[in-house]
Amino acid sequence: MKIQSAYFAMLVTAITMGCASVSTTQTQSTMEYFQSLKWDVSQQGREIDLSQYKRTFNDDFKTMDIVKDNSTPGPGAVWFSPGHGAYQATCPLRADGPFKVVDDGLRLRVEKVGKKVLGACMTSVNTKGEGFAQQYGYFEMTAQYDYKGEGIWAGFWLKSQCDYFNNGTTTRTEIDINEFYGDNGYHPTVHLWPAAKLAPDATITKHVGHSGFKEKVAPDLFAKLKVDGVVKGFHSYGGEITPEWVIMYFDRKELGRFPTVPEFKTPLFMLVSSDTRHVKPEQTVLPIDMTVKNVSAYLPIQPYKDQ
Repeated sequence: MKIQSAYFAMLVTAITMGCASVSTTQTQSTMEYFQSLKWDVSQQGREIDLSQYKRTFNDDFKTMDIVKDNSTPGPGAVWFSPGHGAYQATCPLRADGPFKVVDDGLRLRVEKVGKKVLGACMTSVNTKGEGFAQQYGYFEMTAQYDYKGEGIWAGFWLKSQCDYFNNGTTTRTEIDINEFYGDNGYHPTVHLWPAAKLAPDATITKHVGHSGFKEKVAPDLFAKLKVDGVVKGFHSYGGEITPEWVIMYFDRKELGRFPTVPEFKTPLFMLVSSDTRHVKPEQTVLPIDMTVKNVSAYLPIQPYKDQ
């Protein structure tokens, strides 16, 4: 996908205005309210019909389009690495990795480099918040994991682009479409993190989250897909954010949904990562690979109710 400079300028302006609107007009969640919510599996198995959506982002990873995270978006600069602040030391972009275009897509590798174990992280915005993000819609990654035993921690997740424009004064949003640990369970999680600069009237003063795995959304999903203990083949990992629900999908079939809180009604950018923090030096077999065939985003042709 190429981002044209004129479109990009309009996008940044729209995002900045949208973030100002989010921070000043929406009611904030309280910790008690957020903690009272639950995952809902009543519509598990429902298939998403993407013929009713228009695609807004698409990358098949035929060419390398990942650049250093302080680069300007444009042709050949669609993803930014490492991007996420927590991964600056453990997932640096190097001349020899951690990304490589292969026959099936883009390979992200966790490997030992010298005396360090390094991972991979890429984001759809740079360190100024410039790049691709959208409010609401469906986000999807198609990927395959290659690992043996313990140590893998891969993820496809969303964060608020407003974090870059509100000077650390608003509650931070994180929506993990899936974190993959190699076990049998599906791990979607929604988070609220306190603002970096807490206001006297802040309603979220410490991290709160809801794990779909712990709330039994799909605790044994991968068991039937494993061969010799490894999940085989490419699968799609999707998340849809609507004004009412955050809905998680596996291979485009619903697993569960969580109520949309005001902090989720924000422009969201995408992250794809393979972390090192679960690597056990004496036990983990390296390298650990994750191959991403496609990342896409969609918006409904007919806007959501109450959008």
